Amino acid sequence: MSVLTVEFEDMNGASEQDIQLYFIEEMNKVCVSHMISRIPTDFGIEMLFYFEDREIALAKFNELYESEDKLVDFGCSLQSDPEWETIEGMMETYG
Repeated sequence: MSVLTVEFEDMNGASEQDIQLYFIEEMNKVCVSHMISRIPTDFGIEMLFYFEDREIALAKFNELYESEDKLVDFGCSLQSDPEWETIEGMMETYG
């Protein structure tokens, strides 16, 4: 599981939809990925992803982060959640 954050000041004029599509397309180039949610926050947006291969996803995020022509600056944290417990909690709360 990955939590990806983009603050408003780092959006470089891109829309939330453009940012979402950018990360979906880039991550699907290297592994099966599922964007679970996109949540607006007081500071920007937060996206939750699940990946088929955590190590490949981490390598891709590092590549994007270091890229000179990346769409936006972003923060990312990867956590292990093989049973999708985070989603289970979301479904109980919001489903």
